[in-house]
Amino acid sequence: MSTHNAPPVISIVIPVYNGEMHLESSINSIRGQSFKDFEVILIDDGSTDRSLEAAYKFTKSDHRFRVMANERNLGLPATLNRAFAHALGKYIARHDCDDIMLPDRLELQLQFMEQMPQIGLLGTAAIVINSAGRQIGKQQMPSSDAEIRWHEMTSRSSSFFHPSVIIRRKVVTENGIRFDESLRSAQDKRMWFEVLRYCRASNLTTPLIQYRRHESSISATQRSKQRENAENVCRSWIMHILGHDVDTSTFRSLLDWNTPARKDDLDAWRLVARLLDAMELRHETDPTEYRRLRTKICLRLLRYGTPTIAPKLLPREFRNHFLRLRMTDLFWYSQHALGC
Repeated sequence: MSTHNAPPVISIVIPVYNGEMHLESSINSIRGQSFKDFEVILIDDGSTDRSLEAAYKFTKSDHRFRVMANERNLGLPATLNRAFAHALGKYIARHDCDDIMLPDRLELQLQFMEQMPQIGLLGTAAIVINSAGRQIGKQQMPSSDAEIRWHEMTSRSSSFFHPSVIIRRKVVTENGIRFDESLRSAQDKRMWFEVLRYCRASNLTTPLIQYRRHESSISATQRSKQRENAENVCRSWIMHILGHDVDTSTFRSLLDWNTPARKDDLDAWRLVARLLDAMELRHETDPTEYRRLRTKICLRLLRYGTPTIAPKLLPREFRNHFLRLRMTDLFWYSQHALGC
């Protein structure tokens, strides 16, 4: 545990907006962590309930807790930027005021980060609970760096449960990375794009948080904007990997390439092949992880491609990918991806 003069190992950042109902149980899950050398930054974003009063209560009994308060509601990105700027730890762990940390979350994430210095961003799987706290399922996220990059580039959703993430603080501070305050949605997906330009990422397959999923109240306008913001991040990834943009029709086909309506879209599959080639040339991810990603996608083409599309692609765009499949990767895929 850190002394009074030494900074904590982990800074836990918790934005709070009208979170009084679940705040105490959320904080108690942090106090119950097996790893103790941390600080907690509770930052209130203009709550209209008694969240701020409740937050101050924890500082009286635990010196590791600090409370900050915005003078007015600034939104999540600006609130997180302010908290990150005040963090002192080697690592910054995100947490939300209505979620629950399982007891060994910090210990297991810290252990992984210390053993894997190339990893700068680490999330976990989650137990999903409803607003009443009842478990409604478990959810895994892409685990390897290659899978995460592929998912971020080809899916509108994020590869991480945001409140499960821990970040190596120097990656953020040394490269001037901040949450985009112009975005009201998908700001985390944009943040991960910026972070992954300077490090690798992973997700632990063990659920280490209880993630509270509330009944959706997002309006059609907000949903449309969220979709637009996420697609803009996907485009940023494509331009980063290829060095240029692609036409809108092909881009949309790529984002929907694994749906039944698009499974025989030649343009989407050809773009998939180009992106795989470009990823290999950039050397940004581990070669073994890349081979396994390629194996997974090639076998997916054989499994889901229609009888008319596979012959058209196999001799050309995907020829080299299939020629370079290794028996070790095929065995790994059968064990892990197919569950054989």
